[in-house]
Amino acid sequence: ALEAIRDFIAGIAAHEPGTTIYHSYQDVDDPTSFFHVMRFTDAEAREQHVSSDHVKVFVDRLYPLCEDKPSFTDVRTVAAR
Repeated sequence: ALEAIRDFIAGIAAHEPGTTIYHSYQDVDDPTSFFHVMRFTDAEAREQHVSSDHVKVFVDRLYPLCEDKPSFTDVRTVAAR
């Protein structure tokens, strides 16, 4: 999973200028649990990410390793420093 995540994020960096942040965090107490944070310049950049070939490759590579299907939550910034 770590290799798949690292390869995926490298692909995002190389091919998605509209993805301004993509961080993956691993739970220290449960190393099988990951949390991904991403930010896009706009809705078009998000759609470009979701529909990209490297997302399909990542899903096909990672999801079979998951005990539970990954879930996604859209959030918006309320305050930041």
